[in-house]
Amino acid sequence: MKCDCYFCDRLFELNKEIGVASDEAIIYQDSNVFIIPDIAPVVEGHFLIVTKTHWNSFANVDDDTYTSLERAKEYLRHSVFKNKKVLFFEHGAVRENTAGACIDHAHMHIIPISSDIDIDKFITNFVSSKKIKVNKYSIQKCAKDNQPYLFYEIEENSQWYYPVEWLPHQFFRMMVRYHFSVAQYRWGEQYMTDKSKELFTSTLMLGLNGLKK
Repeated sequence: MKCDCYFCDRLFELNKEIGVASDEAIIYQDSNVFIIPDIAPVVEGHFLIVTKTHWNSFANVDDDTYTSLERAKEYLRHSVFKNKKVLFFEHGAVRENTAGACIDHAHMHIIPISSDIDIDKFITNFVSSKKIKVNKYSIQKCAKDNQPYLFYEIEENSQWYYPVEWLPHQFFRMMVRYHFSVAQYRWGEQYMTDKSKELFTSTLMLGLNGLKK
């Protein structure tokens, strides 16, 4: 699919611009997805799972890619984070420029969390819809219905989504900032700073340590 998409056309441009690892920052991949540190981690351990083919969201992907997503999540949960509590979060932009997404290409955010986050309380400050239990078929229905969504998972096999339309861009980062008192959350204002580069490198090392197991 031909499109103007950062992940499809310009992946690792920013990494090279600021002098951090580029394609060698991929800590896991199969034929459908790969895992990399976020270019501007909000905390150490902030990774992205990204599809190799252009899909607007994980609701849109084919069955093989959905299976790859679940395997990548399992790899992060068990091999990288050693069964510690982890938040998975997606801006499900099944339509462009919806659900708070900055890039309309399927990618899921992952961060370790050391304290409880009342995700529902934060989301419902912005969203009036009710959350819905996720399985492959319920999330695929979002794509069939052309319905953007917010997805999250903390407890393994306990996945939820909220039907949404417009949200502030970088909603996930805003939520993390609120709960963890992160000084800066907008990636475009963060990625060139020394602190962000340090977080990128320490996140990469965390991922590479998991790769050695």
